[in-house]
Amino acid sequence: MNTILFVDDEQEFLDIIVPRMRDKWGYNVVIFTEGLKAIEYLKTNKPDLALVDLGLQDVSGMKVLVDAKAQYPDLTVWIVSGFNSPDIKDQAMKLKADDFIAKPFMPKEFKEKLEAFFLNKK
Repeated sequence: MNTILFVDDEQEFLDIIVPRMRDKWGYNVVIFTEGLKAIEYLKTNKPDLALVDLGLQDVSGMKVLVDAKAQYPDLTVWIVSGFNSPDIKDQAMKLKADDFIAKPFMPKEFKEKLEAFFLNKK
């Protein structure tokens, strides 16, 4: 089963999307609402994909991105954020984010994106 690390502190968003990801789409989703706990998790665990929000309460999602890439340079990290300005996207890409998904998004499109990613990863 493919493991996805999801770092986001927006509980309402997680309550909507994560049950779909687990129950309907079949992914193992590990959730952290705090960036520092996600960074700690990454010290001993490598997920297949990391989804990281930028607007976390404790640290910036950019720090989670940088630390994740430092630990696992080949780890695919998608920024999933409501901060959707070109400057923010550029900064994330310069820090080696593999994609930027603007919130809100349509679950069907998100599902298709995940399926395509895991199909290509095989």
